[in-house]
Amino acid sequence: MLSPFQSNGDGSGVKQVRFVLGRIDWSLWSKDGWSSQSTIDLPGPVDYRNN
Repeated sequence: MLSPFQSNGDGSGVKQVRFVLGRIDWSLWSKDGWSSQSTIDLPGPVDYRNN
Protein backbone atom coordinates (compact mmCIF):
# COMPACT_ATOMS: atom_id res chain seq x y z
CA MET A 1 0.00 0.00 0.00
CA LEU A 2 1.31 3.43 -0.91
CA SER A 3 1.71 6.07 1.75
CA PRO A 4 -0.04 9.44 1.35
CA PHE A 5 3.25 11.07 2.43
CA GLN A 6 5.58 11.88 -0.45
CA SER A 7 9.03 13.39 -0.42
CA ASN A 8 11.35 14.65 -3.10
CA GLY A 9 14.88 15.88 -3.21
CA ASP A 10 18.26 15.23 -4.72
CA GLY A 11 21.63 13.81 -3.70
CA SER A 12 22.01 16.46 -0.99
CA GLY A 13 18.85 15.37 0.85
CA VAL A 14 15.10 15.81 1.10
CA LYS A 15 13.79 19.13 -0.24
CA GLN A 16 10.06 18.74 0.42
CA VAL A 17 7.48 16.53 2.17
CA ARG A 18 3.87 16.52 0.94
CA PHE A 19 0.64 14.84 2.01
CA VAL A 20 -1.26 13.71 -1.10
CA LEU A 21 -4.57 11.90 -0.75
CA GLY A 22 -7.23 12.07 -3.43
CA ARG A 23 -7.99 15.73 -4.08
CA ILE A 24 -5.75 16.99 -1.27
CA ASP A 25 -2.15 18.00 -2.03
CA TRP A 26 -0.71 19.66 1.08
CA SER A 27 2.86 20.83 1.58
CA LEU A 28 3.90 19.75 5.09
CA TRP A 29 7.53 20.86 4.98
CA SER A 30 9.88 22.49 2.52
CA LYS A 31 13.57 23.22 2.87
CA ASP A 32 12.84 26.67 1.40
CA GLY A 33 10.13 27.42 3.98
CA TRP A 34 6.35 27.57 3.52
CA SER A 35 6.42 29.04 0.02
CA SER A 36 5.36 25.76 -1.61
CA GLN A 37 1.91 25.44 -3.11
CA SER A 38 -0.86 23.49 -1.35
CA THR A 39 -4.19 22.69 -3.00
CA ILE A 40 -7.51 21.04 -2.18
CA ASP A 41 -9.71 20.24 -5.18
CA LEU A 42 -13.19 20.75 -3.74
CA PRO A 43 -16.34 19.51 -5.49
CA GLY A 44 -17.80 21.96 -7.96
CA PRO A 45 -16.20 25.21 -9.11
CA VAL A 46 -14.57 26.00 -5.72
CA ASP A 47 -10.94 25.13 -5.00
CA TYR A 48 -8.49 26.02 -2.25
CA ARG A 49 -5.00 27.10 -3.26
CA ASN A 50 -2.23 28.41 -1.02
CA ASN A 51 0.81 29.75 -2.88
